[in-house]
Amino acid sequence: MGRGWDVEAVRRAILGALGLAACGPSEVTSPGEQATESTGDETVTSGGDATSSDTVTAGTASASTSSSSTGDDPGRDGAWACGDPIPPEFTGPPCEDPVAPVQSDGTPTGFETCGDGRVHRVEARECVVSPTATDACRNDADCGEGQLCYCDGDDSRCVDAHCSTDADCGGLPCMRGEDPRVCTGPGEVYDYFACVTPHDTCDPQVYGTCNLDLCDVCAWTPEDCAWACRPLDATSCITCGRPYLVDGTARVADAVRRGDWVGPIASAHDRLDAEDDARVASHWLRAALAEHASIAAFARYTLDLLAIGAPAALVADAGAAMADEIEHARACFAIAARHGAPAHGPGPLPSDGALGDRTALRILDDVVREGCIGETLAALEAAAALRDATDPAVRTALARIASDELRHAELAWRHLRWALGEADDRGRASIEALVTAAIADAIAQTEFTSATDDPAVPSHGVLGTEARAHVHRTGLAAVIGPCTTTLFAACGSPHAVAS
Repeated sequence: MGRGWDVEAVRRAILGALGLAACGPSEVTSPGEQATESTGDETVTSGGDATSSDTVTAGTASASTSSSSTGDDPGRDGAWACGDPIPPEFTGPPCEDPVAPVQSDGTPTGFETCGDGRVHRVEARECVVSPTATDACRNDADCGEGQLCYCDGDDSRCVDAHCSTDADCGGLPCMRGEDPRVCTGPGEVYDYFACVTPHDTCDPQVYGTCNLDLCDVCAWTPEDCAWACRPLDATSCITCGRPYLVDGTARVADAVRRGDWVGPIASAHDRLDAEDDARVASHWLRAALAEHASIAAFARYTLDLLAIGAPAALVADAGAAMADEIEHARACFAIAARHGAPAHGPGPLPSDGALGDRTALRILDDVVREGCIGETLAALEAAAALRDATDPAVRTALARIASDELRHAELAWRHLRWALGEADDRGRASIEALVTAAIADAIAQTEFTSATDDPAVPSHGVLGTEARAHVHRTGLAAVIGPCTTTLFAACGSPHAVAS
């Protein structure tokens, strides 16, 4: 598979951690002393620390758990703060050539579309909806707190809103934002409304205001109280750590200005032009947010393990993995900050609904998707990025991430083995169907994300989209599929799982 990574080594490491000769709950042990598996020039250690020319061990600077910061939170220039009255001298962007859409009966929707495509809400109006449209809202009262009814005929829907009309914004536009959520499926968009403010650095409805090549989108958050270019959902552009899935959608925090999540980091190894520097900063900021979300995934997983009476070895390793993800996040935030990321820390991570309906099968579905698939691919992707990276700090971070993510993937596979050992024939059939569906979804997502090829900066660990898709396709076909088939055969499943 090319110099620097070897899917066969990863496959052997996972099968070795499973101990397939003795399938069942009584045989679950900590992998602790797994043998080192070579991935080419670099060594990714299963169940231990990564070793390479940039050795990473607990206690080194990059693995330190002590608080570190690049300095005080820089804050914002200017005296205006979120919640203050808008200064009279700030008028906001003009709405030229406005059009007021009307409904089927000729009444206004209450929304106005500017000539450049921006949409804002002038006033709240009753939406005209046919009697058969049972899922459509008709007015704001039909929606929950912090929402408004977006009039669109029978497709009228409740959307999140930090303002109801322009009047809530001191006469400035109560503007619509669109946030693509690639992981919820191709073409789906999350709509919401928020005020234009003096601290805005982008326009949510003007194409090109943010660099889409870097997977940035103009978005608003209550923490910053401003529209700014922010990374898309991390899993749409990068795989790092264990995704934090809630109802099938990956959750990540927004990036905010803070310094307490930035780990110690050396100065840049080489100088990049402005475009590549921005691309590297955006890449590692997305990686940091993904790693930060992995902390929550492992925190929930630890509770899940206790709730289903899992073996002590699984619980212990889940707790250790959470500490690993903290250090991964700090290292990634540090690299992003070094390359000029405007925000280099996580804001609040939305976790509503994350603990609801946690049946054993639902827990296992998350384990398969987040761990057996997500972290196996994350380990392979980090090893692939390490192959061509030349920046010492990046190599150190990738070496540790590749090693740790492989160990985390092994933990998920061991959980799957334990669940199979506990199940009867009917239960194993349900588990097999669950795993088959998860693999099929992963294949479909890989095909969707490989449609374009974003530029790479290999010296700083940034793979292009097609390179990432190749890693994922290969990992699914050569590691996840065969490991699944072998595991089910060893645990008495009557059928093989397709790769």
